[in-house]
Amino acid sequence: MKRWIGYSAYALVVTIVFLVWFFPSDLLKAYVESAVTRHSNTTLSLDSASLGFPVVLHFDNAVLSLTGKPGSTVVMESIDIEPLFRTLIRGRVALAFTGEAYGGRGSGTVAFEDSFAVKGPVNAEARFENIDVGKCSYVKATLGRKMTGKVKGTLSWSGFPGRIIDGTGSADCVFFNGEVRLVENILGFDTVTYDRIDAKAILKNRTLRINPFHLIGTEVNSTVSGNIFLDNNPMRSRLSLKGQITVPALNKKAGISLSGTASNPMLRVR
Repeated sequence: MKRWIGYSAYALVVTIVFLVWFFPSDLLKAYVESAVTRHSNTTLSLDSASLGFPVVLHFDNAVLSLTGKPGSTVVMESIDIEPLFRTLIRGRVALAFTGEAYGGRGSGTVAFEDSFAVKGPVNAEARFENIDVGKCSYVKATLGRKMTGKVKGTLSWSGFPGRIIDGTGSADCVFFNGEVRLVENILGFDTVTYDRIDAKAILKNRTLRINPFHLIGTEVNSTVSGNIFLDNNPMRSRLSLKGQITVPALNKKAGISLSGTASNPMLRVR
């Protein structure tokens, strides 16, 4: 029995070393790019891909783009992905990842629910910090306007890959030290400079429920809550948000409501 375990361990080590030193990086790069495109509505391009010891996939300059939406990209300077052996022993495939993007860092896990499967429903969690949102074209494309600042927070999501809005999840984010351009002029402001924005949201039944969203600015404070009814095309998502904006220096308050779609928002100030 001990001899069998020894031979098995030796074979595993030899296999891992062989993969690390001789696995063709171009083939790995092409396979990963093809797999992402095939299983989602995004395309992935990589500068390089390599396999490290003991079993770590390393990618440089990963560019993720929404299919049919030029200019809407997320660029990650580097990503490392490795299997979680403790979950594999229990019969589930799970991966851990770390990466760097836009001056910040992120980490998380992706776990497949079905036993010994790399398809079907997944549970994903991520944590990130100091991401410069002003450098990310995807943020501008999604919001339809310019936003600067940095963000930190956590995300969780469960569902089928490629069907994000059909899943369930939550987000808890803090934006700090930036500015955001408004849909239209409100109380004399086209752009709001903020010190901090606390944003929490829950995804369920293709609806993103915005819990009280608090903005604390140098000149303006605001609170907004409501729902965003999601569409496969993000710009066709419908808005149903209400809140209040306050200008302390002028002793002014106004109620606001935001309707329409992401591509054609309609703001009402009352």
